[in-house]
Amino acid sequence: MRLTYFLSAFLCLMGISLNSCQQDTGPEQTGPSTYANLFVRYIAPQGQLKVTAAFREGDSIATAQPVEVLGGVTYQGQQLEARRLPGQQVRYLLDTRSPFAKEHRFQFKAADGTAQEVTLELSPIDSFSIIGGTASLSEGMQLYIKDERIEDGESIVLLFSDENNKATTITLTNPAVQDTFPIAAMRLRKLQPGPHRVYLVKKQHQEIDLKGAKAAADIEYYTAEQPFNVIE
Repeated sequence: MRLTYFLSAFLCLMGISLNSCQQDTGPEQTGPSTYANLFVRYIAPQGQLKVTAAFREGDSIATAQPVEVLGGVTYQGQQLEARRLPGQQVRYLLDTRSPFAKEHRFQFKAADGTAQEVTLELSPIDSFSIIGGTASLSEGMQLYIKDERIEDGESIVLLFSDENNKATTITLTNPAVQDTFPIAAMRLRKLQPGPHRVYLVKKQHQEIDLKGAKAAADIEYYTAEQPFNVIE
Protein backbone atom coordinates (compact mmCIF):
# COMPACT_ATOMS: atom_id res chain seq x y z
CA MET A 1 0.00 0.00 0.00
CA ARG A 2 2.79 2.41 0.95
CA LEU A 3 4.62 1.78 -2.36
CA THR A 4 1.41 2.29 -4.30
CA TYR A 5 0.79 5.57 -2.44
CA PHE A 6 4.27 6.95 -3.14
CA LEU A 7 4.08 5.86 -6.79
CA SER A 8 0.75 7.63 -7.21
CA ALA A 9 2.11 10.78 -5.55
CA PHE A 10 5.23 10.70 -7.75
CA LEU A 11 3.18 10.37 -10.93
CA CYS A 12 0.92 13.21 -9.77
CA LEU A 13 3.90 15.46 -9.19
CA MET A 14 5.32 14.50 -12.58
CA GLY A 15 2.00 15.40 -14.15
CA ILE A 16 2.00 18.81 -12.47
CA SER A 17 5.59 19.41 -13.58
CA LEU A 18 4.84 18.47 -17.19
CA ASN A 19 1.76 20.66 -17.25
CA SER A 20 3.78 23.58 -15.88
CA CYS A 21 6.42 23.12 -18.57
CA GLN A 22 3.76 23.03 -21.26
CA GLN A 23 2.16 26.21 -19.95
CA ASP A 24 5.51 28.05 -19.82
CA THR A 25 6.48 27.10 -23.36
CA GLY A 26 5.98 30.05 -25.75
CA PRO A 27 4.60 29.82 -29.27
CA GLU A 28 6.62 27.62 -31.60
CA GLN A 29 9.04 29.25 -34.05
CA THR A 30 7.25 29.23 -37.39
CA GLY A 31 10.44 29.64 -39.40
CA PRO A 32 13.63 31.66 -39.73
CA SER A 33 13.57 35.42 -39.31
CA THR A 34 14.84 37.93 -41.84
CA TYR A 35 17.46 40.45 -40.72
CA ALA A 36 17.80 43.48 -42.98
CA ASN A 37 20.61 46.05 -43.05
CA LEU A 38 19.47 49.22 -44.83
CA PHE A 39 21.72 52.18 -45.57
CA VAL A 40 21.23 55.57 -47.24
CA ARG A 41 24.05 58.07 -47.84
CA TYR A 42 23.47 61.49 -49.39
CA ILE A 43 26.29 63.89 -50.33
CA ALA A 44 24.57 67.25 -50.74
CA PRO A 45 27.20 69.22 -52.76
CA GLN A 46 27.08 66.65 -55.58
CA GLY A 47 23.48 65.56 -55.03
CA GLN A 48 24.78 62.00 -54.87
CA LEU A 49 22.56 59.29 -53.41
CA LYS A 50 23.89 55.86 -52.49
CA VAL A 51 21.56 53.15 -51.18
CA THR A 52 22.54 49.65 -50.06
CA ALA A 53 20.60 46.77 -48.56
CA ALA A 54 21.70 43.30 -47.41
CA PHE A 55 19.76 40.45 -45.84
CA ARG A 56 20.33 37.40 -43.68
CA GLU A 57 17.99 34.65 -42.52
CA GLY A 58 18.15 32.36 -39.50
CA ASP A 59 16.72 31.47 -36.12
CA SER A 60 18.86 34.18 -34.50
CA ILE A 61 21.03 37.06 -35.64
CA ALA A 62 24.10 35.12 -34.47
CA THR A 63 23.39 32.16 -36.78
CA ALA A 64 21.69 33.98 -39.68
CA GLN A 65 23.23 33.47 -43.13
CA PRO A 66 23.30 35.81 -46.18
CA VAL A 67 20.39 35.33 -48.57
CA GLU A 68 18.99 36.65 -51.82
CA VAL A 69 15.56 38.15 -51.27
CA LEU A 70 12.73 36.65 -53.31
CA GLY A 71 11.46 39.33 -55.69
CA GLY A 72 14.33 41.69 -54.88
CA VAL A 73 14.26 45.00 -53.04
CA THR A 74 12.86 48.38 -53.99
CA TYR A 75 13.79 51.86 -52.75
CA GLN A 76 11.22 54.59 -53.40
CA GLY A 77 9.56 52.08 -55.75
CA GLN A 78 12.74 51.60 -57.80
CA GLN A 79 14.28 48.15 -58.07
CA LEU A 80 17.78 47.93 -56.58
CA GLU A 81 20.56 46.15 -58.46
CA ALA A 82 21.53 42.80 -56.93
CA ARG A 83 25.29 42.26 -56.77
CA ARG A 84 26.76 38.95 -55.67
CA LEU A 85 29.82 39.15 -53.43
CA PRO A 86 32.25 36.54 -52.03
CA GLY A 87 30.89 34.36 -49.24
CA GLN A 88 27.47 33.95 -50.89
CA GLN A 89 26.58 37.50 -49.94
CA VAL A 90 24.14 39.53 -52.02
CA ARG A 91 24.09 43.32 -51.80
CA TYR A 92 21.37 45.47 -53.32
CA LEU A 93 22.62 48.81 -54.66
CA LEU A 94 21.56 52.15 -56.07
CA ASP A 95 24.05 54.90 -56.91
CA THR A 96 22.55 57.95 -58.57
CA ARG A 97 22.09 61.71 -58.42
CA SER A 98 18.82 63.14 -57.19
CA PRO A 99 17.30 65.66 -54.75
CA PHE A 100 17.27 64.55 -51.12
CA ALA A 101 13.96 63.06 -49.94
CA LYS A 102 12.81 63.47 -46.35
CA GLU A 103 11.27 59.97 -46.45
CA HIS A 104 13.10 56.84 -47.63
CA ARG A 105 10.94 53.77 -48.33
CA PHE A 106 12.26 50.21 -48.69
CA GLN A 107 10.10 47.25 -49.69
CA PHE A 108 11.02 43.54 -49.65
CA LYS A 109 9.66 40.13 -48.70
CA ALA A 110 10.61 38.33 -45.49
CA ALA A 111 11.57 34.66 -45.28
CA ASP A 112 7.95 33.67 -44.68
CA GLY A 113 6.83 35.51 -47.83
CA THR A 114 5.15 38.44 -46.08
CA ALA A 115 5.60 41.85 -47.72
CA GLN A 116 7.61 44.28 -45.60
CA GLU A 117 7.93 48.04 -45.82
CA VAL A 118 10.37 50.24 -43.91
CA THR A 119 10.08 54.03 -44.14
CA LEU A 120 12.88 56.15 -42.71
CA GLU A 121 12.68 59.91 -42.12
CA LEU A 122 15.52 62.40 -41.80
CA SER A 123 15.46 66.19 -42.09
CA PRO A 124 18.38 67.57 -44.12
CA ILE A 125 20.73 70.32 -42.95
CA ASP A 126 19.79 73.33 -45.05
CA SER A 127 22.50 75.68 -43.81
CA PHE A 128 25.04 75.99 -41.00
CA SER A 129 27.86 78.27 -39.89
CA ILE A 130 30.50 78.76 -37.22
CA ILE A 131 29.21 81.91 -35.52
CA GLY A 132 31.68 84.73 -36.04
CA GLY A 133 33.74 82.52 -38.35
CA THR A 134 36.14 81.62 -35.54
CA ALA A 135 36.67 78.91 -32.94
CA SER A 136 38.63 79.83 -29.81
CA LEU A 137 40.85 77.27 -28.11
CA SER A 138 40.27 79.11 -24.82
CA GLU A 139 36.57 80.01 -25.12
CA GLY A 140 35.08 77.41 -27.45
CA MET A 141 32.77 78.11 -30.36
CA GLN A 142 29.10 78.34 -31.36
CA LEU A 143 27.69 76.23 -34.21
CA TYR A 144 24.50 77.43 -35.87
CA ILE A 145 22.36 74.93 -37.82
CA LYS A 146 19.15 76.36 -39.25
CA ASP A 147 15.99 74.75 -37.80
CA GLU A 148 17.99 71.84 -36.38
CA ARG A 149 17.09 69.81 -33.33
CA ILE A 150 18.95 66.55 -32.85
CA GLU A 151 16.34 63.85 -32.26
CA ASP A 152 16.76 60.58 -30.36
CA GLY A 153 18.77 58.12 -32.44
CA GLU A 154 20.43 60.98 -34.34
CA SER A 155 23.85 62.60 -34.15
CA ILE A 156 25.77 65.28 -36.01
CA VAL A 157 29.46 64.76 -36.68
CA LEU A 158 31.69 67.77 -37.34
CA LEU A 159 34.67 66.89 -39.54
CA PHE A 160 37.49 69.44 -39.35
CA SER A 161 40.59 69.63 -41.53
CA ASP A 162 43.48 72.09 -41.41
CA GLU A 163 45.93 73.32 -44.05
CA ASN A 164 47.84 70.04 -43.78
CA ASN A 165 44.62 68.03 -44.20
CA LYS A 166 44.87 66.75 -40.63
CA ALA A 167 41.37 65.55 -39.73
CA THR A 168 39.56 65.88 -36.39
CA THR A 169 35.97 65.03 -35.47
CA ILE A 170 33.45 66.09 -32.82
CA THR A 171 30.08 64.37 -32.37
CA LEU A 172 26.95 66.15 -31.10
CA THR A 173 24.08 64.13 -29.63
CA ASN A 174 22.27 66.63 -27.36
CA PRO A 175 18.52 66.59 -28.18
CA ALA A 176 17.77 69.46 -25.77
CA VAL A 177 19.47 72.15 -27.89
CA GLN A 178 18.03 73.76 -31.00
CA ASP A 179 19.58 75.92 -33.76
CA THR A 180 22.69 77.03 -31.80
CA PHE A 181 25.04 74.39 -30.39
CA PRO A 182 27.76 75.53 -27.96
CA ILE A 183 31.00 73.55 -28.16
CA ALA A 184 33.33 73.77 -25.16
CA ALA A 185 36.99 74.73 -25.59
CA MET A 186 38.18 71.36 -24.26
CA ARG A 187 36.53 69.64 -27.22
CA LEU A 188 38.62 71.76 -29.61
CA ARG A 189 41.96 70.88 -28.00
CA LYS A 190 43.13 68.80 -30.99
CA LEU A 191 42.83 71.77 -33.36
CA GLN A 192 45.79 74.01 -34.12
CA PRO A 193 45.53 77.80 -34.63
CA GLY A 194 45.05 78.80 -38.26
CA PRO A 195 42.62 78.33 -41.15
CA HIS A 196 40.38 75.26 -41.18
CA ARG A 197 37.49 73.76 -43.08
CA VAL A 198 34.50 71.95 -41.62
CA TYR A 199 31.56 69.97 -42.94
CA LEU A 200 28.77 68.16 -41.11
CA VAL A 201 27.41 64.64 -41.31
CA LYS A 202 23.96 64.13 -39.87
CA LYS A 203 23.38 60.50 -38.90
CA GLN A 204 20.42 58.45 -37.84
CA HIS A 205 20.35 54.83 -36.63
CA GLN A 206 17.25 52.74 -35.97
CA GLU A 207 16.58 49.17 -34.89
CA ILE A 208 13.14 48.28 -36.28
CA ASP A 209 11.17 45.20 -35.23
CA LEU A 210 8.79 44.02 -37.96
CA LYS A 211 6.51 41.00 -38.07
CA GLY A 212 8.76 38.24 -39.36
CA ALA A 213 11.73 40.56 -39.89
CA LYS A 214 14.07 42.96 -38.12
CA ALA A 215 15.87 45.89 -39.70
CA ALA A 216 18.95 47.89 -38.75
CA ALA A 217 18.68 51.15 -40.71
CA ASP A 218 21.13 54.03 -41.11
CA ILE A 219 21.02 57.36 -42.95
CA GLU A 220 23.92 59.78 -43.43
CA TYR A 221 23.58 63.30 -44.85
CA TYR A 222 26.80 65.16 -45.83
CA THR A 223 26.88 68.96 -46.15
CA ALA A 224 29.26 71.18 -48.13
CA GLU A 225 32.45 72.49 -46.52
CA GLN A 226 32.80 75.87 -44.88
CA PRO A 227 36.02 77.75 -44.00
CA PHE A 228 36.70 79.16 -40.51
CA ASN A 229 39.66 80.14 -38.33
CA VAL A 230 40.95 78.69 -35.10
CA ILE A 231 42.42 81.20 -32.64
CA GLU A 232 44.07 80.90 -29.23
